[in-house]
Amino acid sequence: MVQAYNPTRFSIPTWPAWAQMVVACFAGALAGGYISAKVAVSRSDESIRQQMEMRAIDRFVSLGGEVLRDGDKLSPVGMPALRGLGFYTIRSASDVRQAILYGGTLPGITQLHFAPFGVNRVGAGVTDGDVLRFANRNFKNVEYLDLSNCRIQDASVIQPMVDLKRLRLGNNPLTKNGVESLNLLDSVVELWIGWPDRTISPDSMYRSAELRKTLVKALTEMDKLQKVHLYDDIQLTQSEKAQLGELELVKAYMN
Repeated sequence: MVQAYNPTRFSIPTWPAWAQMVVACFAGALAGGYISAKVAVSRSDESIRQQMEMRAIDRFVSLGGEVLRDGDKLSPVGMPALRGLGFYTIRSASDVRQAILYGGTLPGITQLHFAPFGVNRVGAGVTDGDVLRFANRNFKNVEYLDLSNCRIQDASVIQPMVDLKRLRLGNNPLTKNGVESLNLLDSVVELWIGWPDRTISPDSMYRSAELRKTLVKALTEMDKLQKVHLYDDIQLTQSEKAQLGELELVKAYMN
């Protein structure tokens, strides 16, 4: 029986062999062209990202910053992989802010070093609470933060860094309430704390038993804290050490 003609039917297998070959070659050419174009676009995107990273690094370094490499690892676009940024030679708060803007565009940053080089003095650095709030908005995965000798008065400005594990707070002008606010840092497992500035008066709040009592209480309330590096200005009594329970206490030294 002869099958009735159906104008809506379309079947390549019913075509002559030469026609099928033409269609196959045409389809192959289209697929090859698509793949080539996709590879070209991918390489172009990679090149653009490399240029953007290089430009950000150049501008960050020109402000006095230092980029810290993650060994010999490479980023997905073939650039040296970074683990941290150093702001320790930048001399003004406005330049630190500019450096934060450029550094915040770089991938993989988990460490921030704000402690100024070569000083051992309370509040000698230019990084204060406002600068740190600005850093909070630009770095979302910080695990290590060095604020030694900076102008941080209250730990609450550090609280938004929810991935923070290791924190250095030597020689910061923390108020009594600021010391109490350490208990807000429930992700920190290792802390450096103290006021080893040799110019501090013996009558200063930082040399008082009352502040030491406040500090011990705050440390016991930090949920994940395991290890505390105490500078030699803090001499705990046996009773205070007992209050800290299983916390590992280590003597700290200012770099």
